[in-house]
Amino acid sequence: MMMMINRQTCGVAIIAIAIAAAIQSFNPVIKGGEDFTFLEATIDEIQAAFAENKLTSRQLVEFYITQIENLNPRLKSVLEVNPDARNQADEADLARKRRSRDDQGRRSLGKLHGVPVLLKDTIATKDKLNTTAGSYALVGSVVGRDATVVERLRDAGAVIWGKLVSLSGTRFDLLEKSQMGGVLENPYLPSGDPCGSSSGSAISVAANMVAVSLGSETHGSILCPADHNSVVGFKPTVGLTSRAGVIPVLPIHDTIGPISRTVSDAVYLLDLIVGFDPRDYEATSEAAKFIPVGGYKQFLNRDGLKGKRLGVVRNLFNSRNVSTMIPAFEHHLNTLRKSGATIVDNLEISNVDVISNPSKNGELTAMLAGFKTSVNDYLKDLVSSPVRSLADIIAFNQKNSVLENIKEYGQDTFISSEKTSGFGEKERKAVELMEKLSRDGIEKLMTENKLDATVTPGTHFISVLAIGGYPGITVPAGYDSNGMPFGLCFGGLKGTEPKLIEVAYAFEQATLVRKQPPLSKSIGFTEENLFQTLSSVSSADTSPALSIREATVADLQLAFKKNQLTSRQVVEFYLGEIGRLNPILRGVIEVNPDALHLADKADQECKAKAPSSLLLGLHKDNIATKDKMNTTAGSFALLGSIVPRNAFVVTKLINAFEASGLISENPYVLLADPCGSSSGSAISVAANMAAVSLGTETDGSILCPSSYNSGVGIKPTVGLNHQLRWCHPSCS
Repeated sequence: MMMMINRQTCGVAIIAIAIAAAIQSFNPVIKGGEDFTFLEATIDEIQAAFAENKLTSRQLVEFYITQIENLNPRLKSVLEVNPDARNQADEADLARKRRSRDDQGRRSLGKLHGVPVLLKDTIATKDKLNTTAGSYALVGSVVGRDATVVERLRDAGAVIWGKLVSLSGTRFDLLEKSQMGGVLENPYLPSGDPCGSSSGSAISVAANMVAVSLGSETHGSILCPADHNSVVGFKPTVGLTSRAGVIPVLPIHDTIGPISRTVSDAVYLLDLIVGFDPRDYEATSEAAKFIPVGGYKQFLNRDGLKGKRLGVVRNLFNSRNVSTMIPAFEHHLNTLRKSGATIVDNLEISNVDVISNPSKNGELTAMLAGFKTSVNDYLKDLVSSPVRSLADIIAFNQKNSVLENIKEYGQDTFISSEKTSGFGEKERKAVELMEKLSRDGIEKLMTENKLDATVTPGTHFISVLAIGGYPGITVPAGYDSNGMPFGLCFGGLKGTEPKLIEVAYAFEQATLVRKQPPLSKSIGFTEENLFQTLSSVSSADTSPALSIREATVADLQLAFKKNQLTSRQVVEFYLGEIGRLNPILRGVIEVNPDALHLADKADQECKAKAPSSLLLGLHKDNIATKDKMNTTAGSFALLGSIVPRNAFVVTKLINAFEASGLISENPYVLLADPCGSSSGSAISVAANMAAVSLGTETDGSILCPSSYNSGVGIKPTVGLNHQLRWCHPSCS
């Protein structure tokens, strides 16, 4: 989900949350595909069903969108769904029919043809999707072309399904919150850590919202989310996959890799995206020598553990899940032995405390300087963008501190990065230190012990692999007593992906530990906890002189007049309410990104005693605005359309049965009918997400939602006033 903000005057503030561009409301019953089991389906199973005419790409897309509808309000992993995804699926189905007709199926269309793929929101797409890395500062930025990995997916016929929440880079890979997506939830344990900036990629795959996704990693953000969400994460050797068109963190460590439910699916995706790229010349030209003739799928060998020497580095283990993880790890070591591997146990890596600490191993020093340089280069190359430098992003965050949640998460790392002046002597020494630690650490360990790979439980080996650009694969290995997943991580030297695939695949096939997360189709809200949420006091309701909750327009105007309240305070309150309640009620579809600016302008006008309008509120999405908001009436067909002038509106609200929104909920009884296409207008007011709103009526769509949601709805004589308004029962 994406949070934006909306317009107000010296009068009533407006805000809302944007259900990103856009989650459609499909019929949950999938027409066709009755003989196909969608849940946990692998790429091989999907392609077999395509070939046997038991499944179409369109049916697969519709199943996944139903999963997103049911689960994403709770898990918050999917940021945007591509409005062209259904068309891409139809094109894939047509290509399959043509192949069958023209060459009797002799020509293969490839493993990913017609298969939806979700992308981390750092991976650029030249289409209707945003590329923001989880920051509002980049909403509306336009890239010149697809990222190279996306070009390769399109060439293979994959459906570019959408964007996944990328946790904000304010602390690089150490954050579990995206400003645009909110707090992500682990699908196995709501209180569990989803882990790392690619957690959206892992959650979506774990929860069967897609079969495969792409993530990116600088330090652990493929391997850690895979471990914590019971999926396979494949971090390739740096340079094996192109980073061109991907928002960078530290290029010497950045890599793009697959996340899937099986090792084979990860390998199929890897085969498509590896290779030399002139747009990422230095890294890909160096790593291209590692790519085997015939690709990587040839190493999917059930007997891949036979003859392998696997090293166990004990001095890296930490305390996470020790009571469950270590006994399970010992059991898995026996499985590896029985499958033909030799376990070289009780090994140690020298300077492990330094290697595991980014402040000591040189990584943080290099990252601060590298991030500024590389992100500035990325921003300068954009066709258009609200920001053109890291300094611009910092300024945007300061100006929009509530929107970007700066109070809670800060931007100290951004500020520290901005203070650097490029890669100087200090940074070069930091890189040299990481290289030395790697030579004296994993490289010496692997060489002296003649190891094919290392094996460790959980995330213990992440730092070792990160500072040297080495590959790793995480495979599901078990669950603790609370149901929290953990995996086994197989690591190796640069270019050893073939050995890692053999080992990981053989282990997976010998154990088959992964199980579906315990998710129901509901989004996890009941009448009781809905009431508790609605009746609880928001932390944003902090005005000492006036409670904004249930305040009428007259109350707000009086408070403005007495200097007891500002428009900005009202905006911030409503923003908090929408953040708390809209994931349940789904009444608001989009918020004006200029809202806080407009609130400040209104406050300045109040101080200057300028006249202001009494009423401004939330507005239905068939009322045109000449600003940064769409006017769609809930249809993908109108995304991107431009109106010639304003209809004097502020925020867009969901039509109850629209294509681009989720079905709205009645705030009083969840399963009750919210009634009519202006139900979003009524719900937002009833739930104190705004004091007033505008709706439209042809036949009952103001009066009916008003009645069903305990609000006042006025339907004027036709032609009397185009600004049809909603208000709280106490307003007039």
